[in-house]
Amino acid sequence: MRLINTSTLLLHEFSGSNVPLYAILSHRWEDSEVTFEDLMGGKGPDRAGWRKITGCCSQAARDGWEYVWIDSCCIDKSSSSELSEALNSMFSWYRFAQICYVYLSDVPSADDDHFGPESHFRNSKWFHRGWTLQELLAPRRVEFYSQDWVEFGTKSSLEELISVITGITHLFHYDEACVAQKMSWAAHRETTREEDQAYCLMGLFDVNMATLYGEGATKAFIRLQQEIINKTDDESIFVWNHHLGYGGGLLADSPAFFAESGDVRRGLFDAGRPPHSMTNKGLRLELILLPQQDAEMEALFLAPLNCTREGSKKNFVALQITKSGTGYSREGVFQTPEWEGKRLNPMITYRGKKPLFGQRTVIFIKPYPEESPDLNFLKGVPSKILVPTLSLLECGFSPSQRSNLTDECCWKQDDADSPLMRKVVQSGEVAELFFTNEDFGIFALVLGMHESRIWLDIVKPINQARNLGMAEFPDISNLISGPRVDRISRWLLNGQSVSAAVKIAVVGGMQAYKVDVTVGSGGELRWPERRIAENELKARWKRDKQASQQIRDGRGRQTRQKQLG
Repeated sequence: MRLINTSTLLLHEFSGSNVPLYAILSHRWEDSEVTFEDLMGGKGPDRAGWRKITGCCSQAARDGWEYVWIDSCCIDKSSSSELSEALNSMFSWYRFAQICYVYLSDVPSADDDHFGPESHFRNSKWFHRGWTLQELLAPRRVEFYSQDWVEFGTKSSLEELISVITGITHLFHYDEACVAQKMSWAAHRETTREEDQAYCLMGLFDVNMATLYGEGATKAFIRLQQEIINKTDDESIFVWNHHLGYGGGLLADSPAFFAESGDVRRGLFDAGRPPHSMTNKGLRLELILLPQQDAEMEALFLAPLNCTREGSKKNFVALQITKSGTGYSREGVFQTPEWEGKRLNPMITYRGKKPLFGQRTVIFIKPYPEESPDLNFLKGVPSKILVPTLSLLECGFSPSQRSNLTDECCWKQDDADSPLMRKVVQSGEVAELFFTNEDFGIFALVLGMHESRIWLDIVKPINQARNLGMAEFPDISNLISGPRVDRISRWLLNGQSVSAAVKIAVVGGMQAYKVDVTVGSGGELRWPERRIAENELKARWKRDKQASQQIRDGRGRQTRQKQLG
């Protein structure tokens, strides 16, 4: 463990029982932090983060501490083995520090009312980072400092406010919280490296595992849960939900799945239940199953867990379980039933007593589905549609929309220079935006969604009207069933044409569907609607069929491999 001398600002290395008393810094990583290489090479003062280093050392020296630990410059991150060791040890380093200084660069010293609903402290980005969760919970004494290193409170003096901001009800006794509660504290936190969503929780659950950057967030989080299962029989690790109806496996793909589990508590439904364990068939559980009536499924069961919701000790959280379609099953008169199952979403609350003669069934459930959804893809799905209109306004086209739209379906605009914006359309819906020009007529920009793919079309009035109030457009149902393209051009009046193209773009740090609409003149359309002739498709299909038949009959031109021996 390397520590910085608060007087000389030099690094010193200690190990085992020789580690002296030290202070520790918690902060949010920003641009130009001082690294281990910078400190060793004498380039620390050239970095913007040097002020943070000197401020921390000065405060520690004033408090009488000779050494301080700072993550940005006390770890040699060029060594993967040292980095892995440090990440596995970090929780204990914060736990055994004499004092933790939390430096909030986005909280000004002039911010007096930290309890105000819009205070800088409430909205500090420090509360939304993954690694700062352990830095808040592990140290026994925590002091908060503004951007000018002015202290404005401690974890004790701000306890209630911090609980409101973070949802953490166990600031000083985190070990009393169940697994689901702890996971919920991390549900809305972010990390720069996706795998750190799991790695930053190792210390909180007192587990150690190899850090494998590049394995992806889902695999890292699955490994974390498997390590937790090896250490505890806390069944709240299975109490999670997902808004997509995701189900099948027993373990979650992300801490975000526990966002609604903050009120889960350990309960006692089946006191004699044997501990669960991981096997090569999946996670083995012995559960009391309660048959349910469901018209769509042959066998649906509720499996109450030893978990309750806060304020209700008799209402148990239950899994919905059904038999796996291709799973192993063994049932007999003189043996405990065994079968492979899968979990369904969402969680159910069971309001009832344990059956007096409830027989347990051994269930094997895969930790995760064979086809787990790509959460990075799901997180990257755009939620907005943007249509820049400046170029159209310059050509004399004015935009408008129907007057009977609900607020969430309306096109909105922040100011005259901003693009028109609305939420993404759902499958089977369309969004319309009308453009009118006295010389070139009217057209409607129509957007829809089909199988997660966005499409657009440019539609002209049937009656060639130049006034939007008199214009008659085709039925929307015809558009939904028409060609689905993301590039299109149409002719307008007087030799003008309009082209539209939709693409995914990053706007304001968020992904959005951006639709570029341009008006031009000339002899050709930018995106003409071209389609393969039906007879050409049939001819191609016929050739492919003949070729495959030749291969099966052995008449094609094939070269046999030379046989040896």
